[in-house]
Amino acid sequence: MINLIFEKLLKTHPVITVIGMAKNTGKTTTLNRLISDAGSLGRRIGIVSTGRDGEPTDVFTGREKPRIYAQKGAYFAATEESLGVCEAKTQLRATTECLTSIGKVVIAEVTEPGAVEICGPGSVEETLDVVEQLREEYGVKNVLIDGSINRMAIATTRLDAGVILATGAVLGDMEQVIEQTKLKVDLLQIRCVDVQIMTVVDEHRGRAGVLLIDKDLDAEVLDSSLLDHLSDVVEKITCQVSYLFTAGSVTDMVIEQLLGKGRAVEIIVEDASMVHVSGFSYEKWLASGGTITAVNKLNLLAVTCNPHNPMGNDFEPKEFLEAMHSSLNVPVYDVMIN
Repeated sequence: MINLIFEKLLKTHPVITVIGMAKNTGKTTTLNRLISDAGSLGRRIGIVSTGRDGEPTDVFTGREKPRIYAQKGAYFAATEESLGVCEAKTQLRATTECLTSIGKVVIAEVTEPGAVEICGPGSVEETLDVVEQLREEYGVKNVLIDGSINRMAIATTRLDAGVILATGAVLGDMEQVIEQTKLKVDLLQIRCVDVQIMTVVDEHRGRAGVLLIDKDLDAEVLDSSLLDHLSDVVEKITCQVSYLFTAGSVTDMVIEQLLGKGRAVEIIVEDASMVHVSGFSYEKWLASGGTITAVNKLNLLAVTCNPHNPMGNDFEPKEFLEAMHSSLNVPVYDVMIN
């Protein structure tokens, strides 16, 4: 009997995004397992990328890459160029108006199974359009997005998509991998900002680089970037300020300056992809009484762990899986042994 590890997730989440913590963490292998499980369940799928994926070799390193294998009846986004190099037999179904560096995005159907190269639009709005087209015009039950942490967060939240995070041995020794993955999981799970504060942020954020919100929920709007004018912004944070919204990123430098000011405010970001802090800085910030919340909360469903490191030493698979499982508060899978 086939063990369908993603059966429940596929049945409860019409859109699932797979993101990797780095190259070679097993993102494509995870995507292939989702495709396989969906096929075993008889669910029609659509596959979309935030860039170009499924090539036989990495264009930067020249190393071989895992291929994306699609089953008969699957739909996927590509371009005419990438469609021409697919090993699977395909049928062009539609040409969109979404442009990429290698041509317009097209939608194709797999007529005979095999490896495919997928290529998606670069903008959030166009990605949303392609996903909608796959679901509404072609009856796709699950859209699987080969995504990235930095480029897919807004689209993922707007699609109410679930997220699977791929991590692996390529990040360092086992202790380092667990530490980095736990931090990323904690950050991806930051809670949504309270409704009252959200209302204030929504009122101003389209024209604000930074919002300073006081205890009475009055907001000072600054059109400057937080990172570009960090010292000036921090100088404006008086004892009355309780919340700081930034349209940009939060880094260790931001945390350091706020800690130096002695102001443990609630930092509000668009989504978790905007937080780029070390574990040390994040722990110091929480210990000081500070918090980080998000306007758009991501829905982290699971973590997959890849014990293979093409750049160095592998981990013992079961030991790695058990260590990750005991360290994280979400389901953890090794898609090759589960």
